[in-house]
Amino acid sequence: MSGLAAGSIAVLLGVMTPAAYAGDEKRDEPVELTVMTFNIWTGGGRVDFGKVPAAIEAAHADVVGMQETDANLGRVAEALGWDHVYEPMSIISRYPIIVPRQGADFVYVEVSPGRVVAVSNVHLQAYPYGPYDLRDGRSLSSVLANENTIHMNAMAGRFTSLPALAEAGVPVFLTGDFNVPSHLDWTAEVAAATPRPYDVAVAWPVSKRLGDLGFRDSYRETRPDPIADPGYTWTPGYPPPSMPADEVHDRIDFVYATGPSKTLRSDVVGEQPSPVPLPGDFNGPHTDIAVDPWPSDHRAVASTFEVTPAPRPATLTSADTTVVRGERLELEGYGARQATDWVGLFPAGYEPTQRDIACVSSGRPAWCRLADWAYLASGTQERPEDFSRGGTVAFDTSGLAPGEWAAWLMTTGRDATIVSAPFTVLDPAAQPWVKTDKTSYASGEPITVTLGNAPGGALDWLGIYPAAEAPDGSPGSLRWTYVSGLAGGTLDAGSQGTTWPLPPGAYAVHLLLDDGYTVAATATFTVTAP
Repeated sequence: MSGLAAGSIAVLLGVMTPAAYAGDEKRDEPVELTVMTFNIWTGGGRVDFGKVPAAIEAAHADVVGMQETDANLGRVAEALGWDHVYEPMSIISRYPIIVPRQGADFVYVEVSPGRVVAVSNVHLQAYPYGPYDLRDGRSLSSVLANENTIHMNAMAGRFTSLPALAEAGVPVFLTGDFNVPSHLDWTAEVAAATPRPYDVAVAWPVSKRLGDLGFRDSYRETRPDPIADPGYTWTPGYPPPSMPADEVHDRIDFVYATGPSKTLRSDVVGEQPSPVPLPGDFNGPHTDIAVDPWPSDHRAVASTFEVTPAPRPATLTSADTTVVRGERLELEGYGARQATDWVGLFPAGYEPTQRDIACVSSGRPAWCRLADWAYLASGTQERPEDFSRGGTVAFDTSGLAPGEWAAWLMTTGRDATIVSAPFTVLDPAAQPWVKTDKTSYASGEPITVTLGNAPGGALDWLGIYPAAEAPDGSPGSLRWTYVSGLAGGTLDAGSQGTTWPLPPGAYAVHLLLDDGYTVAATATFTVTAP
């Protein structure tokens, strides 16, 4: 489980309308951007933690999607002198990070003033691991069945959200330890060339689907021959060069790109090449940029792009998307079109229109659903003298009923709404709760959790532990996931972690606060043998 960030967490929440980019159609000249994926192996301290930031510096990376960061994501950023950290998706950047909406599966990175790219990062479930299963004699059909029910389901949201961004003209980068190879590497030609008897042509579903959606595998784009350049990222050893004789080497760490960008180069970052071939390896060494000693059991990938960034979207931001009634709700807005643009609070489900502009006049109509408002430029109901695209407003929530609300940035004209941000007002007496969709699961069966009245902190998280263990960090959780600021909703109980499937036994899923171990709510369940 990840710990408190040493860097800042830029949480800029806003739901874009079609007019969100209006008024800023000009595009910057292309910029050069290096995007890196890096699994640092249970926090990066297994070999030499200092070599983690050293590897990022050696790759000249600008944005890094990381995996297995544990409590050290902010520590890595601090060592690099970077201020921009987003813990829920394990992304660090030398440039500002903007989170578009609550629970989003991507962030924006402002690579030049007012211009952005989109970045998403994943760490898909490690087991069952297809290459190991093929080595151990499992059928290809069973391996593909696992892929279609595990990794494909985990990627389903990104298969929709990320291509939509690219279609809108936003450069998109997808990094991750996918724990699954590429169909571009598992071909009949490669199978004939390697000494491994279990190598066959495999249309791995995740990479195939990403290719069909227009994503470019940046390493294979610049190194199109998988025999001459296998580019294996798993594994240099654990720790390098230690590994069993039957290890399956493969390329499972990727930097994908789609939208307006051009791949300039892609490098594997890893250990100093061994004078003796690694057990089970093929056509090594694989490292282009060497760091000694290498700190991880994965090699990293750093890809450099020429990028045409998109205009920064309008956003309406809140550090906390859940407030207890009576607390102040603070919002930061960006994307105003004129000095008199204002922020209004409306019940969730009500989308204001041009007629709602009358609700801020002195003769407020009786039909108004507006609960409170303020000009963005002045932060008050006093008419501002000067125009500003951004500003901060704060509201007293004492007069708001507990429940779901939405803040809207409003303007005059035909397109009255610019951007919105949902938030939740809690009854001070309400208690957080969690429950699982079942009380008992077969080992390997997905575990879904619903939560309610949660505090909604950006770093609140769900952790699964043996029922008899109190969550205190030692030992760590078996599975975990951030709730991404949700006060209520349904999500996978443990999208990350080292133990899957859970063995038979009694378990508890805890809602824990602020990246720590304060328990807000608990539900118990059992796992039985399949």
